Amino acid sequence: MKRLAPSTLAKLLITITALIHSVHAVQQLSQQPRDQTIIEGGTALFKCSILDKVGAQTWLKDGSPLNFNEQMSLEDSRFSIVSPTPNVDFHLEITDVTLADSGSFQCTVTKSGTDPPLLSSFASLTVTRKL
Repeated sequence: MKRLAPSTLAKLLITITALIHSVHAVQQLSQQPRDQTIIEGGTALFKCSILDKVGAQTWLKDGSPLNFNEQMSLEDSRFSIVSPTPNVDFHLEITDVTLADSGSFQCTVTKSGTDPPLLSSFASLTVTRKL
């Protein structure tokens, strides 16, 4: 049996380790939304970041879906998805907030293959009247 040179063996081990990591990487939330209090007319930005994302993302408001991936299901242009880092960041921006926008928001990612679905913590939006 032929022996491998130490440098060849090291390269082979690095390659195998990288393959194992890429095969077993599981999607996970790296940033979760936080509670916010915004004055009427202001802008709310709920941040959600997903590592190794394979599922579809959805934002929920009071348990009802606002979007599917980048496509908003609302016909309200004040709501949009912001993705500074595509396939990682999945932030919800609400401009010109109104009292009716107050509620509980949650970022979700669907199950895909063997990856479990993800649910962020709930984040409240409290909109206060402009004085």
